[in-house]
Amino acid sequence: MINISIVIPAYNEEKNIGRLLASLQKLPKENILEILVVDNGSRDKTKEIVNAIISSGGEASQKIRLIEEPKKGVAWARSRGAQEARGEIISFLDADSYVTDRWLSKMLDLFSSEKVVCISSPTYYYDLPLYFRIIAHIYWWFATIFVSRIVGYMGNFANLAVRADSYRKIGGIDTSIEFYGDDTDISHRLSKVGKMIFSFNFFTYGSGRRFREQGMLRTTWRYGYTYFSEVLFHKIPAKGCYTEVR
Repeated sequence: MINISIVIPAYNEEKNIGRLLASLQKLPKENILEILVVDNGSRDKTKEIVNAIISSGGEASQKIRLIEEPKKGVAWARSRGAQEARGEIISFLDADSYVTDRWLSKMLDLFSSEKVVCISSPTYYYDLPLYFRIIAHIYWWFATIFVSRIVGYMGNFANLAVRADSYRKIGGIDTSIEFYGDDTDISHRLSKVGKMIFSFNFFTYGSGRRFREQGMLRTTWRYGYTYFSEVLFHKIPAKGCYTEVR
């Protein structure tokens, strides 16, 4: 039986973390070894909410562990969670997302082949206008059917799961990458040690707050630009274009 460690970086996520943990607690418990919430210096009630859920009792809540990573940055939070993880699979989820009832079973299906080292998926945005959700759906469809298959790798850290031994073999997350391009970088390195799968069926629902607050065209351009910069030139653009959105 495959056991899974779920890593959730969290910074000022009091409005979202409870919903994600509730969705995970509804899943079958057998394969979930632990749920690691890595607090990255939150100044709101994120830690209090997580601790209250842990204290509520029940088998699912006992698998939740709160870890504190004082070094600011989502890369450091994810990396710390992965260091603490004991599972055969390390699953990364964003704190502003939630999973479907089929999320875990689909993950296990995709990892049934030992050749597969990493799986990822599109994000369906639950809080954006309908017209943009339609545009995003078309974008993800194009990325899934054409780009990921032609290039051979694509990742989305909002929902990315990797075999722990493969993760450690490539040296883990590159913490020098501030934000944009981090998932493309790790996907590229993982593709050298096994098969990558980017699947429409293994999706999560997530917030589109970055698109809403920084502009949809601007944010889409940054994601696309960093992806193709890494693919074509194996280079992540310089720091400075990332802004914390909470």
